[in-house]
Amino acid sequence: MKIFLSFAYDEDKEQVNGFRGMLENPNANINFVDGSCKKDYQRKSEPEIDKYMRELIDQSSVTVCLLSGKTKSSDWVNRELQISQSKGKGIVGIVLRGKDNEIVNYSDCPSILDGKRYKVHYWKKPEIIQSHIEEAERQR
Repeated sequence: MKIFLSFAYDEDKEQVNGFRGMLENPNANINFVDGSCKKDYQRKSEPEIDKYMRELIDQSSVTVCLLSGKTKSSDWVNRELQISQSKGKGIVGIVLRGKDNEIVNYSDCPSILDGKRYKVHYWKKPEIIQSHIEEAERQR
């Protein structure tokens, strides 16, 4: 399964790289391919970024929103989630390690992650994260 990672780039890229490391760890027994943007796009125009982001979301079956206190206010994250929703992708939120105190309830998350259709979970063991992502794919 290919997933798209949505996150507040400037604030959370280090933590997200840790999440990517978990995905790539052969001992973690996770069966996903990270299909999200891995570059800094500060030198690209907004339409260029938007086009590339849409292509990556098209190629993915689930969008995983990696959450911290800054995620809710990210225009890019909200746009990625809206595009994912409009394309019928599975969506799930995962609170980044060490950010538990920043995400206490659904009002701390982007509005699409309201707990009704799309759920938010805390970063636990890789197998538990995998089960949440697989559940999001089934519910799309």
